[in-house]
Amino acid sequence: MIANNCTNIHFFSVTILSYIIGSIPFAVLTSIFLGLEDPRNFGSKNPGATNMLRTGNKIAAIITLLGDMIKGFIAIKITTIIYGINCPKLMGLSIVFVVLGHMYPVFANFRGGKGIATFFGILSAINPLSSVFYAISWIIISYIWKYSSMSSIVTVVIAITYYFIDYKTGNTDREILISIMVVGILLIYKHKKNIKKLINGTENSINF
Repeated sequence: MIANNCTNIHFFSVTILSYIIGSIPFAVLTSIFLGLEDPRNFGSKNPGATNMLRTGNKIAAIITLLGDMIKGFIAIKITTIIYGINCPKLMGLSIVFVVLGHMYPVFANFRGGKGIATFFGILSAINPLSSVFYAISWIIISYIWKYSSMSSIVTVVIAITYYFIDYKTGNTDREILISIMVVGILLIYKHKKNIKKLINGTENSINF
């Protein structure tokens, strides 16, 4: 392990690797493989699992969801395996840049998704047990109110609150909390149009 030697080259390598992993456009690749329309051309124009579900192809939506989650999970795990857990700044960089890669992917003309599935993957890598709670929260909220965007925003706020409490009780590093908060702000920002639609009562609902 080289966890205690957090040098500039380590910061650079984690940043680039996490961004590249995040840039893999699973929604676009799945559409090509299954002969579906590019998700950036219909519905919300968001290359994510929810918009893929609008094609009526649940398999495509599931593949996209799992792929986007795996990106977040793998980026964090690779950072942990290579650099250990004693340099939280590297972990924080990985968290932020894998999400930025998903939102602005170099492999898809910088037209990416909103990052919720990738965020769940990150949380699963950091704390598998708590991630189950977030997933259940998302499902319950979605089932009751039928809005994916509302479920996502509320779950992000829950996650930020959890890590803030965890930090205050000494169970989470400051760098991890800051990165979770930064990503949370980015995620909510990417949902700004959805928030306006929710307020106006014009948001698209989802059916299970």
